[in-house]
Amino acid sequence: MSVQIPAGAPNNQLHLVDWQQLEANHFVLGLGPAPRPLTYAPRHAPAPGLPRVWPMAQLTILYDGACPLCLREVRFLERRDRRCNPGAGRLAFVDIDAADYDPARHGGIGYREAMGRIHAIAADGSVLVDVAVFRQAYALIGLGWLYAPTGWPLVAPLVNRLYGLWAAARLRLTRRPCLDQLCALRQQPLAAAAASRP
Repeated sequence: MSVQIPAGAPNNQLHLVDWQQLEANHFVLGLGPAPRPLTYAPRHAPAPGLPRVWPMAQLTILYDGACPLCLREVRFLERRDRRCNPGAGRLAFVDIDAADYDPARHGGIGYREAMGRIHAIAADGSVLVDVAVFRQAYALIGLGWLYAPTGWPLVAPLVNRLYGLWAAARLRLTRRPCLDQLCALRQQPLAAAAASRP
């Protein structure tokens, strides 16, 4: 199975991931368990003889794994996605606060940009931001009617402005350091690793 994805992607094809092989490679290399998106597991075991592969999600949401409110929302979306789309979830989640977050693998969206406002990457490579992320995610889990009004011409500017205020205050409201401090803390291990290389 292949799906056209944006230019610049390897071989311009969607590659299915064989998680058993990936995990085996990680253990052989001494890397421990392979990282997996929250929605990797099928609801039912694959038929005997078939490889365990999962297709690309329709929407990959970049979230702050250190934010308790973000985690609550991600867990709700993930549970609802499994319930509504058994076997092949439509949503995937990437923790931008993880040490191994790589902007190059996620639409070039850097840590600072992703922490400042929510982003998602559609299967076609387009990037959604702010309330559009929730509107698309909720549509994919059968609750699109909840966010449909946020796309109406008279409502959208107000909702986007309110979301902008929330995004600007999110770190303070969740009692976390400011974005500049988080970015500086994130750079320290990278700088130390670079300095230790011969």
